[in-house]
Amino acid sequence: MSKFLQSINVTRTENGALTYASTGSEHLDFYFSIAGMRHRGEQEVFEKFRSALKSDPELALKLMFYLRDVRGGQG
Repeated sequence: MSKFLQSINVTRTENGALTYASTGSEHLDFYFSIAGMRHRGEQEVFEKFRSALKSDPELALKLMFYLRDVRGGQG
């Protein structure tokens, strides 16, 4: 990827379309990326969670419990 695209917070999706690399919020990044990480390694999931946890521990834990809630969350 070119240095220009990296410098303006842009990356490519799995299909090759342009998208933002980050929302600027660790919590939003964690929330939106976790659903697509089912087949990724545990280390990558933990890194996203740790980043959110450093930013706001209470909100990060609420997100984690919501994502794992079978009935009211993401399952």
